[in-house]
Amino acid sequence: MRVSLRQVALEPYPDATPLRRPNVVSYDSPDLRLLRWGVSLKYRPEGGWTVKLPEFDRKHGKFRNEHTFPGEAGIVPPAALDLVAAVLRGVRPEPMPNVRAAGKRAPEPELPIPMVDRDARASVVVTAALAAGVHRVVRMDPLLRVEPTIERIHDARVTVRRLRSHLRTFRPLLHGPWADQLRERLRWLNDVLAGARDADVLIADITKRALAMPGQRRHVDALLEPYRKQRDDAYAAVEAVLRSPRYTSLMDALIAAARAPQFMLPAYGRARPLVDELMEPVWKRLHKRVRRAGGSPHDHDLHGIRIKAKHVRYAAEALEPIVGRSARKFAKHVEALQKVLGEQHDAVVAYRALNERPHTPRCAFLAGEIAAAEQAVATDRRQRWHPRYAELCAKKMRFW
Repeated sequence: MRVSLRQVALEPYPDATPLRRPNVVSYDSPDLRLLRWGVSLKYRPEGGWTVKLPEFDRKHGKFRNEHTFPGEAGIVPPAALDLVAAVLRGVRPEPMPNVRAAGKRAPEPELPIPMVDRDARASVVVTAALAAGVHRVVRMDPLLRVEPTIERIHDARVTVRRLRSHLRTFRPLLHGPWADQLRERLRWLNDVLAGARDADVLIADITKRALAMPGQRRHVDALLEPYRKQRDDAYAAVEAVLRSPRYTSLMDALIAAARAPQFMLPAYGRARPLVDELMEPVWKRLHKRVRRAGGSPHDHDLHGIRIKAKHVRYAAEALEPIVGRSARKFAKHVEALQKVLGEQHDAVVAYRALNERPHTPRCAFLAGEIAAAEQAVATDRRQRWHPRYAELCAKKMRFW
């Protein structure tokens, strides 16, 4: 007897047991913010509340992207809400009646990042640079809340600093007061992250020098104790900022700004002809700072040169999609200059910190030895930075 596929499909299997779907309730904002950022918030009677976050970069180490919280149905635990605060930004999540239906009608990501090619309009280049930076801030937020580490604090600070730099580099294409106001609001977040980052760098620097002195290792913990207290205070400040209304308002403003920057008319033309106009002021600010510092620059002059070098590097990297390999090569050389100046600055900061803080007798000798080592590093880097800057001044390096 021949049996059709249609008949087989309709006949139940004799021992089949009806499948039961677990009573899972998904939560989201009315505009589906969690879904649009690739985040899920669910409640299961047998397992409580679960927040699932997107995967993050491997360089930040292992990051558990699924977190479970105890709690009863209908009441989202505060800890779960805290984890997705950068996405929800104060909006209360509600039960979703049908997750699949919600997925079908889900709009595009809340903050799309446009593709940039060599023929892109300037507005597309700016939007891509701002959107990528804000994306990074939103993705970093839960990592800082769960476990702020030296790498995560550093990455968050660099991201904020890069955003501020883009707003200045692309200011000729943007409504000036709008860009300046956003830069000023970002300064507040940058300063808080900088406090934590600087404390981390100081401790790491002192530890590295101390461990190179085997006879003094037993005093390292005692020497570091006040600096660790300083770092704990700085990290507590970051934690307070992340949970403040001002931060929530800033996140709203950043996403709105990256979605729809306020452009001036030149932004709607092709970006490639505007490269000189955008890059020249950034380079001139660095060149002017070097010239003003003279042949024997003070430490604060070198720090200022380092900051200007960062702006040059960030500008070159933002323009790389429309310029190509030459911009990337130039940015790498600027990064080398930035690294030398960064090591000089860190050594100066460590030297001053060790000399300005009173130490117990058992730590005083170690502090003096480390301070001398930091001074030697600062002197060495002071002699090495200018040749790297001279390389950047060559026409073949800046022809693009």
